Amino acid sequence: MGNKDDRTVYVGGLPHDQCNFESMQLLFGECGKMLDVRVVRDKVTAKPNGTVFVEFASKASVTLALGLSGKLVEETLEGGRVIKHEIRVDR
Repeated sequence: MGNKDDRTVYVGGLPHDQCNFESMQLLFGECGKMLDVRVVRDKVTAKPNGTVFVEFASKASVTLALGLSGKLVEETLEGGRVIKHEIRVDR
């Protein structure tokens, strides 16, 4: 199974409202079973800063997840304006 660090990826550039387990399941569901999502929060506001760490059940899932780096995810703002964020997936 490997150690936890071998099965974890960094994900950056996310819309703040998508820094949660459910959104990561939608994004990485095709990569394999996720065990945990750790959300990085701003020290002052405690709001998500657009960065998470996703732990997978296998190293094979990590390889697939790394292939999603550069993918565009959408965020809909108040008023209906849509912004596209290019995510970064790394080790």
